[in-house]
Amino acid sequence: MKDENKSSEEIVKEMISRMESGELIKEQVKEKRQKKIIIVIILSIFIATISYDFLKSKPEQSFPFNVVQPKSIVHNDGSIEVLIEQDKQGHCIFIGYINNKRVKFLLDTGATYISVPRQLANNLGLLPGGSYFSQTPNGNVLSYRTIIREVRVGAIMLRNIEGAIVTTMEGDEILLGMSFFQSGIDLMIEKGTVKLSKKL
Repeated sequence: MKDENKSSEEIVKEMISRMESGELIKEQVKEKRQKKIIIVIILSIFIATISYDFLKSKPEQSFPFNVVQPKSIVHNDGSIEVLIEQDKQGHCIFIGYINNKRVKFLLDTGATYISVPRQLANNLGLLPGGSYFSQTPNGNVLSYRTIIREVRVGAIMLRNIEGAIVTTMEGDEILLGMSFFQSGIDLMIEKGTVKLSKKL
């Protein structure tokens, strides 16, 4: 019993001594800091995980609200219709794909080829071929011929389509020109809706 009482007394004295010297307070502060560090690490991991999932699920490119998603109708005979709404100015700006990359198309039947700004060509896997000059209201424009491996608008997919890499084009719009429609695609515009049709 004496030994036990002595041990208890020693413990009490030791604690009092540590409190007086500030050692106990330092240990408590250190323990609190360690807990805060652990909490910060856990929160950082949690935020990093959420951010990664968000970026992973984020579309390749975000487009403004006036860029529409084409609506596709596949008939029993295998023919396909794609409907695209025009905007208030009568423009047809819509989402499509080149070589499985999401892009923004602008329908332009005055363009000979599917015309791609030079700054987008590399990311889309387009290789420049022979060069040529075309006349525009702003003068002669240098372009490069290219073959687009795959073009998709809605459920319509075409392969090996002629295109042009245009050195003076700016922005992120790609002109959907006549080379797309020379591959058996019919075009009709009625009441603000563009209809693309592909038959077998």
